Amino acid sequence: MKKLLAPDDNPGAVDRQKLRAMITYFVNQGAEDLGKTKLMKLLYYADFGFFAEHSRPISGATYRAYPRGPVPEAALQELRSMVGDGLLIQKMINVGGYIQESHLVQGAPSLDGLDSEEIEFLARVWEKWKGASVSSIVTATHSEAPWRSVDLYSDIPYEMAYLL
Repeated sequence: MKKLLAPDDNPGAVDRQKLRAMITYFVNQGAEDLGKTKLMKLLYYADFGFFAEHSRPISGATYRAYPRGPVPEAALQELRSMVGDGLLIQKMINVGGYIQESHLVQGAPSLDGLDSEEIEFLARVWEKWKGASVSSIVTATHSEAPWRSVDLYSDIPYEMAYLL
């Protein structure tokens, strides 16, 4: 398997292997009920929550303040790449009259690159938000300082995680 760029190779860069593993973890937990918007918020809570506890994010992805909450743009690219690589299957499903993009893990899920502490943290994030609707998790991110403190489409500094 080809080595993905890690933060040690380029300080400040996203660790694509960890980001892919985070996506895989949440997609595998949520099956096809987990839409892309909620996935983006779970990634945000995982990276920012881990940063608040350990002074470092899991993936190092840059999060931007989108209208529906924080989004790691690298994750949007990784989703497309993972579908193209055959690691995920993309599905479009009708949910309450609108089309939701969701994904399924193809084959055995790989959490390569994540340590046990990071996996345990992902499990905590999943437990907290698994039953939440998309609108409730979007509303939650909009009520918090990290999203509220920056202009729309601006980067959200990880240091804002201390205010969660």
